[in-house]
Amino acid sequence: MSLSARLDWFLGDGSIFAKVKFHGNTRWLPTPLVKLALLWAWSPCKHLTDAFAEAVGCCDKLWGSAALSTYQGFLGALTEWTATFMPLLRLLLQQRMREIGGFFEIAGFVPIGVDGSRSSAPSTKANEAELCAKNYGQGSTARYRKKKSKGLRRKRNKANPPRPQEPQAWITLMWHLGLRLPWLWRLGPSNSNERTHALQMIENGEFLEKRCFSRMPAS
Repeated sequence: MSLSARLDWFLGDGSIFAKVKFHGNTRWLPTPLVKLALLWAWSPCKHLTDAFAEAVGCCDKLWGSAALSTYQGFLGALTEWTATFMPLLRLLLQQRMREIGGFFEIAGFVPIGVDGSRSSAPSTKANEAELCAKNYGQGSTARYRKKKSKGLRRKRNKANPPRPQEPQAWITLMWHLGLRLPWLWRLGPSNSNERTHALQMIENGEFLEKRCFSRMPAS
């Protein structure tokens, strides 16, 4: 099956967006926008603008046109509509995984692993405000370390001043172990934790009646 056929099968007729209310001046359709976004994300290009140009070219070749032709317009659409589209696309992904079958269920259960990790983000003011821990260096453990190494730290800091806190995103992923595809995920600041995210996803996510969870082994 070709790439265009796979994306057409995955997104279907676009009925998942039927209840979404768009602005009257919106000139693009949601399904072509999602196709463009996927090709942009999959591009091996180093720069985002180059990846966008490549994705537009792929859309032109596969479907005759792209949802948007300017990078600024594309980013504006993603910024405004990602929060609306993502829950719909997650449910669609889960539905397609059920349709694939195969290793979707093992012994009557849907095997789902959970794992969390941090990923560094660019040191912009927005990222620092959103992702850096508000009480960085003020916890009991950090204060204890400072007290124990007070003299040594003063000497080290003269030669090597401490670096500011680096913004990091905490990512917790529920992963279908049979199909090796993402099921649910949560993003948070650097002081988030895997357990809290996992409990939130279990409480608010969509699952079959029978399910089992296991922590993914460290790579």
